[in-house]
Amino acid sequence: MSSESVRELIRYVQNGHDDRRRALAISKLSLKYLKSDDRKIAALIAAFVKDGSVDRVSRLLAYICLLDVSRCPVDEYPDMATFRFPEDVNWHLVDGYSCKGKRASVQIWDRWINIWDRWMNRDD
Repeated sequence: MSSESVRELIRYVQNGHDDRRRALAISKLSLKYLKSDDRKIAALIAAFVKDGSVDRVSRLLAYICLLDVSRCPVDEYPDMATFRFPEDVNWHLVDGYSCKGKRASVQIWDRWINIWDRWMNRDD
């Protein structure tokens, strides 16, 4: 899959109007990034899983794709015969990839940089 194809799929996931087709685009991305633990792709998928305006079937498919992109071992995947969405979702995993968590870690990093700069530039 070319990088242009990947960009097109990402754009469709972000801007498409048909949730089922967006979920299909996510499944194609998950095949490309299988077990890569790619943070950008995982964050895109996690946002879709968390979006309550998207239908449950599409969100469920996206959740499985998130498991595929993460390094979650296949033997730890949920039993789909008894799985209930969203009750049985590992929200800790989903939240770990969400942009909100990333923003928080960036804010913490920025604080450390500011502290470091102040310490290095202090007048003793």
